[in-house]
Amino acid sequence: MGHSQSSSNSFVPAEFYLTPSRYIRNGVVLMHLAACWCVLTLAVPLELRAAICAAIVLACHGVQSRLTVNAARLQRRIDGAWRFEGKTYRLIGWFAHPALCVLELRRNRRRRYVVIAADALAADSHRRLRALLRSTYQRPDFRSERWTAWLSKRLRLAKSAAE
Repeated sequence: MGHSQSSSNSFVPAEFYLTPSRYIRNGVVLMHLAACWCVLTLAVPLELRAAICAAIVLACHGVQSRLTVNAARLQRRIDGAWRFEGKTYRLIGWFAHPALCVLELRRNRRRRYVVIAADALAADSHRRLRALLRSTYQRPDFRSERWTAWLSKRLRLAKSAAE
């Protein structure tokens, strides 16, 4: 995360059709099963362990129902805005990896994170999305004035302490 938009005003429109990811679904189930296993090893009454495990299973079901997307469409328009599930967002950050892409979208004051595993898109589409993100949006410049002022102050303090 933390990547910002470049100064270029030319945007290439693109469209991606997302399907539910088995990798993410299986990862969520595995994490909830691990939590149940940890609860079962606690030294508390059996009824309490069963109640906590039931709550974990219900939480897993809730997460699974939110993860189930029926072929969503992610679209980048020519003006640089992104459309997802019928709403228009502005891309404010991203992470791109061959196995996973994460888009940080903002609409008004609300943020939304779209996690796209490698199996949620066709291989070529996933590669195009990564290339699109990397070519259009640049990493932020960490040599900002605020950072430089903080660093120079620390260096001056260290130099004066050494003298």
